[in-house]
Amino acid sequence: MGEERIGSREAPPKGSALVVDGDKETRANLRRALPAGMFRVVEATDAWEALAKLDAAPDAVELLVLDASQARPSTLEMTRRLRRGEATAHLPIFAFTWRPLSEVEVQRMVEHGVTDIVQMPASPSGLAAKLRTATEQVRFVRKLQKELVFAQKNATVDELTELGNRRGFEARVLEESAYAKRHKEPFSVLLLDLDRFKSINDRFGHDEGDRVLAHFAAALRTVTRGEDVAFRYGGDEFVLLLRACDGTRARDVAGRLRAHLHQHPFRFSDGTLAPIPFSGGVAAVLPNETFAGQDLFGRADVALYRAKNGGRDRVFVWGIDETREAPVSGRRVASRNLVTTPFTPTTLVRTLRQGRALISSEARWIPRGYAQDREGRWCPVGSESAARFSVLGALVRVGGGSRDVLALARRSFQHIAPELYEKLTNEELPFTHADAMELLDRTITRLDATVVTMRPHTADSSNRNAS
Repeated sequence: MGEERIGSREAPPKGSALVVDGDKETRANLRRALPAGMFRVVEATDAWEALAKLDAAPDAVELLVLDASQARPSTLEMTRRLRRGEATAHLPIFAFTWRPLSEVEVQRMVEHGVTDIVQMPASPSGLAAKLRTATEQVRFVRKLQKELVFAQKNATVDELTELGNRRGFEARVLEESAYAKRHKEPFSVLLLDLDRFKSINDRFGHDEGDRVLAHFAAALRTVTRGEDVAFRYGGDEFVLLLRACDGTRARDVAGRLRAHLHQHPFRFSDGTLAPIPFSGGVAAVLPNETFAGQDLFGRADVALYRAKNGGRDRVFVWGIDETREAPVSGRRVASRNLVTTPFTPTTLVRTLRQGRALISSEARWIPRGYAQDREGRWCPVGSESAARFSVLGALVRVGGGSRDVLALARRSFQHIAPELYEKLTNEELPFTHADAMELLDRTITRLDATVVTMRPHTADSSNRNAS
């Protein structure tokens, strides 16, 4: 029986047994000891050649065979190393011997990871059963490992676009923040939202909408560098992490994306060719914040909201395009003018939206008991108080430190969602991140409705006064 190459296309669909020994005659004896036809047999003359073959094709070998009576120190060191390797930790290692072994020899082999020691001559049927059980186990373990790798990949990858998903983004943004702090380089978050995407689904159906999302994702991959990472954050919202990139350069990336989408318009099912419009919000880590990524997504979210309200199909950069309305002083979010401006439902809604963006970006940390103080510094406050602390701290930050802002928000909470406001203010009651988001969402929704209903009433009142 000639030696067969691991992974050769001509090989029959059976596992490989790797026979390791420096003596040609011993290797021949080990081959003959294996049940006929059970394995493809591959040989190695020493431990280093065996390791090279295993490294080249770790999943192809299902059994390692040694001569126990002539095992060298290097061979036993190989077995120890195989037990430490992720791909070979469960590889069955059988040692055959034609002479009785001492207790010391047996103990040494077991300690070095040998699975079984077979005294020859052995019963053919018993040996075949042992080898069959061992190889079935290693096949099962390898199948589980592949399924685990597949599950881990799909846990962080969006199936439709093949970009990273929200969970992948939350993990990667911490890595990018650490990289920026270590190298003292900026990095940016570019948050993108397709304009009027709902109208595409309503007109052409969700299948067409999925094709639009995949088209947009392909454009993102085209215009980004190898070190940049794109994610589908949810629905029609995408986010880019741009390494060594400040806010201005991040806006240039959005410009390249827009140009690419115009050069490669999407063909709808009715034959219409049109570029996919989008709005974007950019936020970059700042040197005066020691390049930390705190609040970064929340700032990008606020910038995106401003871009949407500014007419869509545009990109706003936090701290550049919003300097007049929301200058960055330290880590505060709102402008100083906001403190002295008389509040109306409209300005209160804007403030609450900014606070909601900050709290939303803290979803990863609040359940762990961390929140940010009025200056944006992370503090361990305990899991029972983190969400409550985060709501109040965010409102102080977006209100520029004004007590009037906080008081007005509190009155709104108490009037619109009294049961949640009680949980917010009573430390004996549990108050979670989900409660915080619901409290803000309900308040914003009610105040939005108030703004809409107030406008015609104000106009009518002025007309009556004029008459």
